[in-house]
Amino acid sequence: MLIESMTHLFSNANLVPAFEHFDPAKEEFGTYHRRLEHHFSSRGIINEIDKKSRMLSWLGSATFSVLRKLPPKLHSEITYDNLIKALSDFYGKYIHYIHARVEFKRCCLKPSQTYRERGAELRAIAKRCHFVCPNSSCQCSLVDENIRDTIIIRSPHRDIQAALLQKKDPTVRQVLSIAEAMVLTFRTMNVIENEEPVVKVNKLDP
Repeated sequence: MLIESMTHLFSNANLVPAFEHFDPAKEEFGTYHRRLEHHFSSRGIINEIDKKSRMLSWLGSATFSVLRKLPPKLHSEITYDNLIKALSDFYGKYIHYIHARVEFKRCCLKPSQTYRERGAELRAIAKRCHFVCPNSSCQCSLVDENIRDTIIIRSPHRDIQAALLQKKDPTVRQVLSIAEAMVLTFRTMNVIENEEPVVKVNKLDP
């Protein structure tokens, strides 16, 4: 009975499906690590050596190459936790925010998206962009400023863009409010202009 149980356990471990490669342009390494741990847990993988070997085979060639250059160097004695820490430190400090900023700059207003929805999308991306004042004595957040500038510069509506550019140092809230109000006005005017004319029939005199 014990032999059968052990055989079943090892068979299940060998049947664990591969996990997706880590892509720093899509998510933070911390998020990837948490998802990986859920994958291990759901498949009953608890051994640290097994976790390490599987993670190394699933990371992808780009991340594996990065890992080879980081301390501590890859060798048989390095622990799973040390590998996780090395990658977390590297992607948290140097790489991830660059990819996030590229994503931020490329974010455009989608056809079915409102300006407020786009502002929320930009704010979610900005959390990974490290938008802070470069002055070491300041370090204040520049998130709102970057969101405001991106919304104005990347607006596909020239009338809205012109109206926003006339404002002197508007806040994000003001930019979104003006843009939403103008979109509503344009839609209302379009409905009015496309209404079918009411046909009046003059009553004939007897």
